[in-house]
Amino acid sequence: MPARRARTALLLVLPLLALVAACGGDDEPEGTMTSSTTTTEAPEEAGGDAGAGGRDPWARNASELRDRVGERFDIECPPGGRLGTVWGSNTYTDDSSICTAAVHVGLITVEEGGEVTIEIAEGAEEYVGSEHHGVTTQDYGPYAGSFTFPDAGSLEVTAAIGWDRAAAFYDGREATTFSVECEGDGEIGAVWGTDVYTADSSICTAALHAGLVTLADGGEVTFELVDGQDEYAGSTANGVTSLDYGSYDRSFRFVD
Repeated sequence: MPARRARTALLLVLPLLALVAACGGDDEPEGTMTSSTTTTEAPEEAGGDAGAGGRDPWARNASELRDRVGERFDIECPPGGRLGTVWGSNTYTDDSSICTAAVHVGLITVEEGGEVTIEIAEGAEEYVGSEHHGVTTQDYGPYAGSFTFPDAGSLEVTAAIGWDRAAAFYDGREATTFSVECEGDGEIGAVWGTDVYTADSSICTAALHAGLVTLADGGEVTFELVDGQDEYAGSTANGVTSLDYGSYDRSFRFVD
C-alpha cells in the first residue's frame, strides 16, 4: 500500500518537475519567440533545459507566457529535435514541450521541424492524453495555464479513462461528483475498501468490484468524492478482491 501511494504522488508532481526543468538556467534561449501580432524577444526564462550552446528549443514551453492569454507567438522548431513531455490533446498544459506538442497535433515532424504558432489559453480542469503522429501525451488534472495551435485541425480524442486512474486525480476541483467512461479491455488495479473506497483506488476496478462495469466492455459510472474513513474493509466481488486499510483522508463512492 505505501508503494502505491508513492506512485500516485509521483504522477501528480511530474508536470511540476517538468516546469522546474524547463525554467532552469539564466542563458538566453536559442532564437526568439515572436508574437504573431507584435514581434518581441522571448522572456529570458522561456525555453528549455540548458545544453551545449544554450537551451534546447525542443524543450521550450509556454509557462512564462501564462499571463498573456489570447496572444499568439511563432515558435521555431529546428530539424532533428528531441521529443519532450506533453500533457493534453488539442489543448496542452503550458509546461509541455511546444515542439513535441506540434508533432502530436500534426503540424511538423521531428525530422524536418518547422515554425508553428501557439495561442496562450486559460488553464483547464482536465487534459486528456492521446497517441497521434508517433507522440503519446499524458492525462492531467486541473492546471493553471494552457496553449493551443490555432492553425491545427482538431485531433479525435476519446474521453474514456484508463483503469490505472485513481479518484484522487479529481481532487482540487470545484465539483465533487464526476461521470467517467471506463475503457474496454481493462486491467484490474488496486482497490481498498467496499462500497466506500480510498481515493487512491482504481476507479474502474472499484466499479467492477461494485458490479457497475465489466472488464471487457468497461462502461460509464458516476462517483462522488467524500470524506476519509477510519477504516476500509476489503471483500471479494465480481472477480475483484479489494483490500483492508486503516484510516485514510479521502474516499469515493458510486452514485446513481
